[in-house]
Amino acid sequence: MNKYVCEILTKEELENIFDQPAIEVIQYLLEAHCFSTINKHPNNQEQDSLDIPQESFEKWVQQAIGGKRVGAGSRAIDFIQEDQYIADIKSVTANYNIKTETFEDNYSGESSLAQKFSKNGGNNLDLLINEGKFNEIKELWLNLYKNKINEEFKLNPKCKSFYYFWFIKTKPMKYLCLVGFRINLNHLENVEIKEGQGKEEIELTSLKKDTKSVFLNNFVDSNHGNVKIYSSKKRLEMRLKVHNLVNHMIKIPIDFKNEEIDLRKEIIEKGKKQLLIDKINKIYQNLIKK
Repeated sequence: MNKYVCEILTKEELENIFDQPAIEVIQYLLEAHCFSTINKHPNNQEQDSLDIPQESFEKWVQQAIGGKRVGAGSRAIDFIQEDQYIADIKSVTANYNIKTETFEDNYSGESSLAQKFSKNGGNNLDLLINEGKFNEIKELWLNLYKNKINEEFKLNPKCKSFYYFWFIKTKPMKYLCLVGFRINLNHLENVEIKEGQGKEEIELTSLKKDTKSVFLNNFVDSNHGNVKIYSSKKRLEMRLKVHNLVNHMIKIPIDFKNEEIDLRKEIIEKGKKQLLIDKINKIYQNLIKK
């Protein structure tokens, strides 16, 4: 029986929300984005990754499944599916091994679940950590998290569920993946302080002044990710263990990639108009191959 606040959706449950037309909308928007992305310069040695802002993913979800965007400001949600559910949209990057076609065995980038509670704990967080009052920190922040989400349910009384939809961008650029989590606020009572055991985690029972985070057990299954209260950024944040989520995710291949090109050199040699024609021809060739 699930005991976690943040419970992973099965792939079937996710596909009930993001059906085939929704995925095709996202594929369309993904290819349109790749077409307009700046070409990589030959002297740039950095790995390619999708450079898509958070706000764009919110717009993509609305185009894919309807509903209403409400992401402006400091609200706990980005999206409402009228009379059904509320949701928050997340985007992170995860390392992907092209040779083995697998995600690397580490965490994704982080995403904030709640932040900047200056009046109710944000300013005192460093002091509480230095004093070792970890349970006090936990209760304070989880109450703030719960209240923030309950405010949204009060504004949308016909909505009975709250989801996180996570877009995972692989690095290097190979797939755009989607996973979902269902939130159960009743399970906040199961959340406990976690003693640090990994290389990035800390011994929470100590009073060391370099202690920067409070890690939490039972907020999410440890096989799926971790959640911590991060002192420096004054926020509650979550990372994903993406390599364990493969059976839960929708994977969208990135078929269109811009070539490496020195645009200044090509503009001088061919002119802007010819470069645009070449790019359009490349898109056409990709389309007829499908």
